[in-house]
Amino acid sequence: MYVYHALKVVEVLPETDEAVTLKFDIPKKLSNQFKAIPGQHLKLKTHIADKVVERFYSICQMGDDYLRVGIKSVPEGVFSQHVFHTIKVGDVLEVMAPQGDFCLPVENVESMQQATQYLFVAAGSGVTPILAMMTYLLENNEHTQIDFVYINAKRQSIMFFEQLEALKNRYMDRLSIVHVLTREPRDLDILSVRPEGERFEQLLSAFVDTEKLDHTYLCGPLPIIEGFRAALIEKGIDKKNIHLELFGTPTSQTVRRPVTHSNSDKQITIISGGRKQIIGLAKGQSILDAAIEAGTNVPFACKGGVCATCKAKMINGSATMDVNYGLEDYEVDLGYVLTCQAHVQTETAVVDFDV
Repeated sequence: MYVYHALKVVEVLPETDEAVTLKFDIPKKLSNQFKAIPGQHLKLKTHIADKVVERFYSICQMGDDYLRVGIKSVPEGVFSQHVFHTIKVGDVLEVMAPQGDFCLPVENVESMQQATQYLFVAAGSGVTPILAMMTYLLENNEHTQIDFVYINAKRQSIMFFEQLEALKNRYMDRLSIVHVLTREPRDLDILSVRPEGERFEQLLSAFVDTEKLDHTYLCGPLPIIEGFRAALIEKGIDKKNIHLELFGTPTSQTVRRPVTHSNSDKQITIISGGRKQIIGLAKGQSILDAAIEAGTNVPFACKGGVCATCKAKMINGSATMDVNYGLEDYEVDLGYVLTCQAHVQTETAVVDFDV
């Protein structure tokens, strides 16, 4: 399940001064494994300065024999800086098959047919998975109506501007795009400042008919996502129809517990990749850290309770989470935990990463 495959980069395309897309060739023998659902991401791995570096990047475009991911340069981002200054056509990166739950329910045909009104909200590079989802909906569901609120600093920093304009022009009666530029003057004041406080509700009231919404997808930093989510709930939108993906790690709110490797007799069973392993759990240690320390092959990324890559189900026993930004309420009710934030409360537990 968590196997890397060597994929060749066949195109490096600048999107803005700070963002590029990488296009990967998908060999025919891997076509089934790399069949992506709009909204999913790829985990990339390479060696930088003799160190293994892994990062997740969302898929912005897909085809039978290729996948394209969007990468925005971060000043201190080891991987993104490597991509900008080093990666070229013909290079090979290690890539995992598409994964992630922030995606369209394409396997539920009835649900897709019944939903007609969508709201997408993105900030910066949060547009990457949303571009894939909007393109799929518009091309495959002629009844779909979409409102898209996109927040950036300036016009020149808008990723995929030409692609978005082309979609809008092609589906002008079904797609509405509202650009909020926080460092550039606009005709309306509400479109030229960073959303906060009452401005979330004001943007929704001005540009979105929330009474008709079936699904909302929000992707961006925590303050933006929390603000729009709260405003949508205030307007009566059911939480189960508000789907979130956050980027960045809210480290200021993440609890770091002291870990003691003595005086702990807890044992947990980890199920991952079809294998079971019984491991010891130190006092104060998260499930994920214990699994990694024991050499278990488990998925993870941010370790900050944001991305939900390390999500697993408690089959037996119980655990509490320090923070939770990545799971929806119904997932928690079903027994899922973010293992990077989960601390086992019982003497034994069974944790399944494969569910």
